[in-house]
Amino acid sequence: MNVTIRREISMAHRLLGYDGLCAFIHGHNYIFEITVTGKPNPLGLVIDFKALRKTLDEILEPFDHSLVLHHEDPVAEVLRMERLVLLSVNPTAENLASLVYGKLVDRNLPPARVIVRETENGWAEATAVAREVRIKAVQ
Repeated sequence: MNVTIRREISMAHRLLGYDGLCAFIHGHNYIFEITVTGKPNPLGLVIDFKALRKTLDEILEPFDHSLVLHHEDPVAEVLRMERLVLLSVNPTAENLASLVYGKLVDRNLPPARVIVRETENGWAEATAVAREVRIKAVQ
């Protein structure tokens, strides 16, 4: 049986080295969907929605209303701001999905999938840790 929760956050980013409009700082209202698969317990729960939401909120807290950049982005040197997150890779939907997937695994909550919707018509789905994505700094 599958259980899915959704969480929406607002976040700005830019893609270092990208040839196009995504090279400029811009924002999205990202929707994160986490699906956990399991057998219901005697109460009929695969997982408590409240516990899963709390875990996801803790993972996403640094990103909500933040600017997220590649740690080598020269813009990070210029900006002195409070809500800045630096990643080991570009902050793409694919990399964010892999990051959240890995953080859930680290907390012993391996998901069946993590979907990151960047727009209504575009999203990435992780069903495993696709690449090592790490938070390098949070300011």
